[in-house]
Amino acid sequence: MKKWFIALAMLITLALCCPVAMAGNLSLNAMPYSLDSIETYSGFSLDESTGEWSLSSNQALAMLDEVQTGALKGYSSKGNCFFELSVSGNEKSGWLQPMLTLYFVGSNRMEPSAVSFLVDGTRYDLAVFSEEAAIGEQTVERMQAPLDMEGLALMEKLTQAEEVKLRLHGNKTYSTTLKAKVSSSANARTQVESASLKTLEPILAALDTLNISEYDRWAENAEIWEQKTNQKPMLTQTVVADQTVQENAPKLTSGWGMLTVGDSGSSVRSLQKSLGQEGYLVDFDGSRYDKLTRKAVMRYQQLNGLLPTGSADQQTVNLLFGAMPETQASEPEASTERIALAAGENLAQGDLIYEAKDVAAISLEQCELARQVSPSGAIDAAGAVGVTNSDNLLFIARGTIQNLSSEELNFYFQLPATLIYDGKYSFTCTLQCEADGGSRFETSILPMAQADLVVTAEIPEALLNQTGDWSLSFTLGESQLVYPIDR
Repeated sequence: MKKWFIALAMLITLALCCPVAMAGNLSLNAMPYSLDSIETYSGFSLDESTGEWSLSSNQALAMLDEVQTGALKGYSSKGNCFFELSVSGNEKSGWLQPMLTLYFVGSNRMEPSAVSFLVDGTRYDLAVFSEEAAIGEQTVERMQAPLDMEGLALMEKLTQAEEVKLRLHGNKTYSTTLKAKVSSSANARTQVESASLKTLEPILAALDTLNISEYDRWAENAEIWEQKTNQKPMLTQTVVADQTVQENAPKLTSGWGMLTVGDSGSSVRSLQKSLGQEGYLVDFDGSRYDKLTRKAVMRYQQLNGLLPTGSADQQTVNLLFGAMPETQASEPEASTERIALAAGENLAQGDLIYEAKDVAAISLEQCELARQVSPSGAIDAAGAVGVTNSDNLLFIARGTIQNLSSEELNFYFQLPATLIYDGKYSFTCTLQCEADGGSRFETSILPMAQADLVVTAEIPEALLNQTGDWSLSFTLGESQLVYPIDR
């Protein structure tokens, strides 16, 4: 399990030590994973027609059984919160997503926007998407947060802790303590909540067998989540003891290092006054952190790019009371300069735009292997392109294309492309662009139009075990555009 920390440390080291390359050879993303290692899990399910699959732990299924049978009804006034780690994906496209899912069972709606974990003095805040869900006849609030490698490192940290404090940030503040070891005489609420920690290790182990450390589509995962929920995945980490606030800013509570719903006193009154002066709060005569204060803090956090917990932490109060936010090094913008192609062969690099006069302009950003690819906005697999032989894989390159001619450009006849292995073997490519908001593929593009481009070629999986060189070649009029591919 230490792989999580090693992988995360390597990512951080690379980010700090390596300059950002704006262009280079196309890099082939990791090989698709195999589900063979997890198919025997009792919480595994697979739809063979679509390739969609999911995996939950036995412990998570047992917790949901407790809710379904009504074992927690006696605790509805105070509420009960538990969580599970699961993972889902699509075998054909090679996509997968670890997910933290929390459930709140109670008589009052929380409408949480975030969850915090406090472990060994460090607070981890996660943005969540909340909605009502039914477990049997019981209605619960379900919160979800997609995880990347940083989030999985947090889950690993939770498995090693003797005690974890959990807080939901909603219309009310719900806090509880989860213990790794719970007495058999503890009540059902305590046992179910603490059992959450036991859902983590089986899924982390399964992700290890899926070679999650080699998975490299996290940016795509984040885009999918934002399209689905209209919110960005966010995770922040704060060492509570190291927090410092402006002299004129309100003091924060010592345990969690934040002011939140239910707090009261002069610090809350100072916070409300500042929010009122900035136009985020109208009625700020009281001194209690109520729902209106929470909404005002959330709006402030959202407009300033902070994680919208609705609770006022160090970063929020320092920014509100005049401290300048910490500056972050911005990545250089991708070049928009177009490179004119000469007649004959032209070697290409990823992320640059190449233009053949009166034909087309092409830019490729990434390439990957999968068994199926769908338009980015498709709601089902009806328009998907997949392999025709189970021994093959689909090479997929993505980028953009613009038709520079005055007539419709037909990819098959006017823009042929070939994937070449070791200079000896060639595979005809299919070019398609996304149309109707990404809901379907088209094999042609209108005059002067621009669209997302998807290039596919079916290749034998066995070839990937060889050491030969790969390249992708386009013919644009009298010019040939060749992308070397790094593996």
